[in-house]
Amino acid sequence: MIELKDNNLYHLKSLNHSHPYLVPEAVDMVNEIAVRFQERLKEKKLPQFCFFLTSLLRTVETQSKLSKRNRNATIHTAHYYGTTVDISYKHFYRLDNDSIEPSWEAIQELTKTLVEMREQCKILAKRERKQSCFHITVVTCKPTFNFGN
Repeated sequence: MIELKDNNLYHLKSLNHSHPYLVPEAVDMVNEIAVRFQERLKEKKLPQFCFFLTSLLRTVETQSKLSKRNRNATIHTAHYYGTTVDISYKHFYRLDNDSIEPSWEAIQELTKTLVEMREQCKILAKRERKQSCFHITVVTCKPTFNFGN
């Protein structure tokens, strides 16, 4: 497991129900999402935002506590394995003025980034409405081979 810390690509929001650790493949996934997101913002000449990671590795104990408050938190979660993160789409951290703010444009670019990576079979992603986050799991899809008819 690798410990994640705040940087210029993403910040960790208070992790009350999880721990800041992921497997290496999930760390690579988060970094790729963040770099692609930054590139999209730059292409659109938008401010440099980074997103918030709101949940990472969970234990049975933290999941149990969370499930009492959040009906999305079931006992069968990919968060147990360090392969899954939640990324907030409610607020972003704006680097140039050190502020936390909502941004419709940033949400759009983050969404496009996730859709693109999902289409490339790099992630599974689900939008959680009541929690204002994307629930994202790293995947590795194997190419399908067509040996003819």
